[in-house]
This record gives sequence, C-alpha cells and structure tokens, in this order.
Amino acid sequence: MDAPTRLEASAYAAYMSGFLGLRTEEWTKATESFTAAKTVYEKLAGVVAEAGKKALYQVRFAFSSWSDRSLSF
Repeated sequence: MDAPTRLEASAYAAYMSGFLGLRTEEWTKATESFTAAKTVYEKLAGVVAEAGKKALYQVRFAFSSWSDRSLSF
C-alpha cells in the first residue's frame, strides 16, 4: 500500500470513528476523531490531483471542521 492510500485509510477510519463517537455520545472521542480526520483530509486535498478525490476530501474536511466546532460547545 502506498503512502497516500495509507493516509486516506487512516483519515477515513478517524472520520468513521467520529461518527461512532457521536452515535454513542462519547463527545471527546468524536471531537478527537474528527480533528484527526480534518488534519489528514486537509493535507490530502492540498496534494491530490484527481478532481473527484479532491472534492471528496474537501467535503469531509469541511464536515469534520463543522463537527469539531459543534462538539466544543
């Protein structure tokens, strides 16, 4: 597995972990997971050339940013 694929897999795992944290009302876990996903998706969106993947990363980055801010209140 190449480095970008590993990064994408780790970002997706963190993203899904954030949703699990929301579902189980583990707010700290959700916040930490979405923050981790946001960091990786932001980096991936900045370096990927494929338009479809770039858009997907940007949407997930935006959602992770929104979720992170919403959970901090």
